[in-house]
Amino acid sequence: MQFTTLTTTAKNGFEWLAANYAWILILLTLLLFSTKTLFNIPMGIMAVLGIYQVIITPRKILRDAGVRFLLLAFLCLWLPMLISLADAVDLPVSSETVFPYLHYLFASIFIAVSLRPDRVRHIIHTGIFIIVTFWCVDALIQFFAGKDLFGYPYVPPQLTGMFYPKMRLGYIAAVASPFMFEYIRQNFNDRPWLVLMIVPLCAVILLSGKRVAWLMLAVAVVLYFVYLWITARKISPNIMISSLFLGLVIVTLLYTCHPPFQHRVDQSLGIFSYDYEQADVATARRLDLWKTSIAIFRGNWVNGTGPRSFRNVYSGYADADDFWMENGRSGQTHPHQFVMEIAAETGIIGIIGYFLFWLSLLVAMWREHKAENTFFITWSLCVIVALFPLNAHLAFYGSYWSSLVWLLLPITAAWHTLPQDIHGNK
Repeated sequence: MQFTTLTTTAKNGFEWLAANYAWILILLTLLLFSTKTLFNIPMGIMAVLGIYQVIITPRKILRDAGVRFLLLAFLCLWLPMLISLADAVDLPVSSETVFPYLHYLFASIFIAVSLRPDRVRHIIHTGIFIIVTFWCVDALIQFFAGKDLFGYPYVPPQLTGMFYPKMRLGYIAAVASPFMFEYIRQNFNDRPWLVLMIVPLCAVILLSGKRVAWLMLAVAVVLYFVYLWITARKISPNIMISSLFLGLVIVTLLYTCHPPFQHRVDQSLGIFSYDYEQADVATARRLDLWKTSIAIFRGNWVNGTGPRSFRNVYSGYADADDFWMENGRSGQTHPHQFVMEIAAETGIIGIIGYFLFWLSLLVAMWREHKAENTFFITWSLCVIVALFPLNAHLAFYGSYWSSLVWLLLPITAAWHTLPQDIHGNK
């Protein structure tokens, strides 16, 4: 009797897992972005499952408009990387980026197809909102208590939360903010208290100490309000007033009561200075990186030097007084600016691919806008924030940011309007 009960329980457990493993893998991937590299495990599993899906039902997969959108977006970014190998200065290093990049395509196919059922999309949206909120609340506990819930210490002036010791929380929260705003708006009537989640979200981005994250948040806010205006979405005056008031209070309190934040703001104003040194400090010493990037592009303008080769060619193009060549330094791993990284490492071909990627995304957004496809637009805004041309943080071709982008894109594609989806639902 006991054995039968255990067998039944195990069977039910396997059945539940078989019915829910897709959203578990997707949410686990997002959650593990708080680690250094563990997100690669579920991403790799999803890539294998995506390959299996393509092999078993290739025609059905390719009939999915969302998958076709992903394929076009992927080719825009990946083909220039492949072409750059012809003149790569370090072929082994570049090859280790270009060919493993293929797994993002299959992982994204798995994600997009798995998210077609409304039930799974609802779970994913709720799960993402909970994860991002938890990250932000945990980080605020770290700020006020000196340690977060996992014992990670607060090391001023940068707030890390669960991402300790990496300083990526501000970037991830900023990328997620358009979705967070829309989730709050759509659920405000039933749960008006959700608007309070704007406080930890914005506070953590500002307290992260990352000025690029501030820029990303500003871009997200502007884009979101433009989206509301263009689509004529109704937004409660209470949400609008509450959000603006909370945002103003957060910035004012941080500037007057938190010296590290005040220092970063004052330092950032140097970007508008005519003094080179002040402007260089305001950009975290990126001006020399950008000058060298331009020099590398000029010398390799067709197809660049190959992905992730920036560090290997830096010294050959840097000025004699380059900050990153002083005191035994040998340059940087990437230019800390997306457009310059693409130009230096994949040349004009990469820039064209990047432009075509944006064109395909904007065309899809316009079509989905006509179809009143709310969440396709919302997730597209997250993609725009993640791939914004002025972003000056992590490497465009690096595994961390690439993995994030190829988690966002299939979630976006899953909302692509179809006359009939691959599950046969009208």
